[in-house]
Amino acid sequence: MEQFIKGNTLTGMLRGMRIGQTVDVQPAAYKVNYVQQACRRLKNEGKEYKVTEKGLITGCHVTRLR
Repeated sequence: MEQFIKGNTLTGMLRGMRIGQTVDVQPAAYKVNYVQQACRRLKNEGKEYKVTEKGLITGCHVTRLR
């Protein structure tokens, strides 16, 4: 799992992910609801992501599915 480095845009980082790759996004970089919105916008481009907060105190995991 990779740690997200703030500096790139969130959508650019999500576009660059490989299928099956998981990235940990901390709330200091982006709030979870913003990550979910970005994933919904990219769904129109044919990319699908899974955003989960389960088992995490802070932040979320983003996994590219397709």
